[in-house]
Amino acid sequence: SGFEVVCRVVHESFHRQGVWIFGMEDVPACMCTQLVFGSVDNLRTGELHWSYLGNICKENLKKFKCFKRRYPHLKTFVELGHWDVREHLRKMAADPSKRRTFAANTVKFLLNFGLDGLSVFIGEEPFEVLSQSTKQNLAALLKELSAAFKPAGKLLSATFRGTENMQDFAKNIEPYVDFIYVLAIRMRQNDFGVTGMHTQLHPLPSDPEKYKAHNIETYIRTLAKVVPKHKLLAVLAFEGTAFRLASSDKPGFYDPSQPGLSAVYKGQYTKNPQAIGYFEFCRLYDYHTWHHDWNETFISTYVYSDKDWISYDDGRSVSARARWLVNEGVGGVVAWSIDKDDFRGICGSVYPMLESI
Repeated sequence: SGFEVVCRVVHESFHRQGVWIFGMEDVPACMCTQLVFGSVDNLRTGELHWSYLGNICKENLKKFKCFKRRYPHLKTFVELGHWDVREHLRKMAADPSKRRTFAANTVKFLLNFGLDGLSVFIGEEPFEVLSQSTKQNLAALLKELSAAFKPAGKLLSATFRGTENMQDFAKNIEPYVDFIYVLAIRMRQNDFGVTGMHTQLHPLPSDPEKYKAHNIETYIRTLAKVVPKHKLLAVLAFEGTAFRLASSDKPGFYDPSQPGLSAVYKGQYTKNPQAIGYFEFCRLYDYHTWHHDWNETFISTYVYSDKDWISYDDGRSVSARARWLVNEGVGGVVAWSIDKDDFRGICGSVYPMLESI
């Protein structure tokens, strides 16, 4: 059908303890059309930097070559950048000589590891407005990468939100990228002062004004005005976002939350209140202190206990999102990320989220 299913794996998962440590042997490659290793950093000298990943991650990255032999249909990418090092990328993109050096070095890196392409994580926050100069620099970087990649037969993707602020950027980079991963996650966060579904599918009349443009439908349709739909791949979250309720008596959507992350629930393994793995909270159903609810208006699931409140997708809600995206005619979805799915089948079937897609 040409519908892409991108399976992303984050390097932190290789360092977990116990049963939830993730290895390349856990990747269900037959269910994926692309495989993304996240992530590597870039040095200010304009080189890919991955020495900080450790030997376990390096060995897993090397195994990508074996995957290519076993699953020739699979396109393999390495991801540049993540939430914590976005400024590194932006500084490098602002220097023309470093852009050129980086592009040349990246081709060598991809050839060395037998990888098909690079995924550039721009990853702005929901209400972050990138300056014109920053967008121009990033577009220049992608143009430089594209010029170096095409003779080598390498692919290029970029990950960012589908806001109006990024529409001109998407139009400018469209000739240079093969795919745009539309970052439709973490659209609601505890610091915003109210609870909410962080992967909301449609705009709703009840949305506070600042939220109205932050949903999957609006992101996709905003970018589809300037980018062919087959290049748009929507990120679907296999992770939940935690909130701290202001009052346990009001545990619904858009009820008040307490700003700040210090007291917010964190997953035992992921340790990040904004990225709790599905495999972590699906087990909360077994505890009588946790309540599980479905909201038909938001087409979303959430769990709560006292003042802890987590919005997330399950098989039912991720299926609804994938179905809407198929009907919308986009190029595919990005599973973000498969190491946060129930890949051991502790709560039932193995890879229930990916299977739902």
